[in-house]
Amino acid sequence: AQGTTYSISYFSDNSQIDKSNLETEINQTLVNIDKVFSNYRDDSVIEVFNSKKTDQPLEVDPALVALIEKAR
Repeated sequence: AQGTTYSISYFSDNSQIDKSNLETEINQTLVNIDKVFSNYRDDSVIEVFNSKKTDQPLEVDPALVALIEKAR
């Protein structure tokens, strides 16, 4: 998001690793993180959470709950 780039290096003795599948899984993980935590997406879980003006419980992504728990 927002022009972010990344580079991942890995080493494995396992020659059976499917590099294409690994790349797909990493990209999907980063997309999921973006959907939950991005401050640049109006539809991200954290942006929707922050926009709610309520004192009622809200159902949110477990990843957001885990982050809030760690931040305590």
